[in-house]
Amino acid sequence: MKGSGCFGAGSALLVLIFSILCLTVSALMTLASANSDRALTKKLEESVLSYYYADGKAVDAAVSLREAILSGDIPKEAEGITITSEENWVFSYSCDIDDARAICVRLKEDDGTFIILSWLETYSKAWTPDEALQVWTGEDVP
Repeated sequence: MKGSGCFGAGSALLVLIFSILCLTVSALMTLASANSDRALTKKLEESVLSYYYADGKAVDAAVSLREAILSGDIPKEAEGITITSEENWVFSYSCDIDDARAICVRLKEDDGTFIILSWLETYSKAWTPDEALQVWTGEDVP
């Protein structure tokens, strides 16, 4: 009497090969995802480190500016950063984060202390519009 099973050895082998193929594809997709996550994490780490380095430079410049004002001097530069004096004892400067971003600071001096008017990250690169898309301007209307 022959085997009474509904699947033979050939069918089991095909299922085994298909399972191994599926596991291999899944492993390769997981590896590719892990590599892209690692690259993204590196870029994020560099971005955060450069932001906090620039923020630290901005704080150092504010401290140097305050010390100079308390000694009776209004500096044009502090910690290598150019400071702009405005009226009413308002000072502004910026610290570059990278080639496209900067921390812009505006401080107001009031009895030996600073009031922070603004301390924010801005886009510092010159904006150029994309002229590739032809936009209808309303001309040539019959």
